Amino acid sequence: LVNRRCIAQTKSHDQKLKLATVANESRPVLRALGWARRIRGDASLTQAALARLEGVTAVTLTYHLKLLKLAPEIQAFLKGLSEPADLRRYSLRRMKSLAELSVTAQRDQFSKMRAFDGSAAQLPAKSVRIR
Repeated sequence: LVNRRCIAQTKSHDQKLKLATVANESRPVLRALGWARRIRGDASLTQAALARLEGVTAVTLTYHLKLLKLAPEIQAFLKGLSEPADLRRYSLRRMKSLAELSVTAQRDQFSKMRAFDGSAAQLPAKSVRIR
């Protein structure tokens, strides 16, 4: 009985991990956050080693990690996307190019991109630090 319960719990856990992996693969910023957490959590894990473990190229991993240079409100927006059309519209390729700009330029270009694309999704309010 105990063995069956462990197997059932493991299967359920494995299914949850699989669903989370699918969700992360469709949202590059979530995938990047997960990979960055793994790298921070294991000092001996290099980007190249992680890429091999994940079955992606080092370039793909680097492109994903570039997304972490996006302004926080843009990252939050990307995390909230769920529609396939929006996920394609705000693709890894487009967002990694945006991440290479200054934060001010990112916000400006992202606003233009959203206006041009006619996106219905809302950008979270920019957080303001009060001193």
